[in-house]
Amino acid sequence: KNNYVSFSLAQRKLMPSLNWVANIYHGIDTNTFAFNPFPEDYFLYIGRITEDKGVHLAVEAARVAGVPLVIAGLSYPQEGYWHNFIEKWIDGKNVRYVGSADFHEKIKLYQNARGLLFPTQWPEPFGMVMIEAMSCGTPVIAWNNGSVPEVVQHKETGFVVNSVGEMVRVIKSIDKISREACRKRAQQFFSVEKMVTGYEKVYMKIIEQH
Repeated sequence: KNNYVSFSLAQRKLMPSLNWVANIYHGIDTNTFAFNPFPEDYFLYIGRITEDKGVHLAVEAARVAGVPLVIAGLSYPQEGYWHNFIEKWIDGKNVRYVGSADFHEKIKLYQNARGLLFPTQWPEPFGMVMIEAMSCGTPVIAWNNGSVPEVVQHKETGFVVNSVGEMVRVIKSIDKISREACRKRAQQFFSVEKMVTGYEKVYMKIIEQH
């Protein structure tokens, strides 16, 4: 009988019949995704620019809330989503597109954002961008799908929302979230060290059982 380790409880729902022996969240290097207590004045969407990621909802929420939005990530022209839902709003001021952003650019974007918008429209099994943002001290406003409520502590490290209206409201309350609390949660639950320790424990447990 095979043993399986999930990286979120949401992932287990996609494959409930497997023999799950532990849940270990993904970990990142929190030294590389370094803390910045003093952000600039913009919100960030980073990731694939496709319909299931709900980028158009981030655009709509930022526009209604009257805050600048920076979009980083790859679009897929053959899908038509970029042309139909995103491109027309990009004006270089209120909505800026900065391309796919390499690793170092990505970190700067996280560090300087007031908040990360993550309006995922499918049962996201994890969502690395949420923990990368929090490690930099950046609160996350994310749609209540998949692993989101496991990763984001509602009203502590960001907000878990169910509509554009809610997203607009909490964008205006983003300064109530402590950037230090975001950083602390990333260090506590989503560091490489935490992940490695978790796997070592599981391996030892399985070895002992056999």
